Amino acid sequence: MFEVDYFTLDATAVLNRYVVLSGTPISALNVAMDIVGGTAQYLSVDGDFEVDGSKVTWDNTNLALYNQLDVNDRIRVIFDRS
Repeated sequence: MFEVDYFTLDATAVLNRYVVLSGTPISALNVAMDIVGGTAQYLSVDGDFEVDGSKVTWDNTNLALYNQLDVNDRIRVIFDRS
């Protein structure tokens, strides 16, 4: 069953560079993320973000998101939940 989580990034999320999903994806390859009202979708297979359990992270090695996400940005994460 696919789940959709929305996040409005606060200063803590931007600083820490992660959000926590409402559930754990079956596979990191079954996770998609996009910036609502912003750029095109990023897939985890492209290396723009990583999934570890229920945590979705981006850092300075994932420059596509690192340079774009800021406070009050809304992101949508779609995942196949276990």
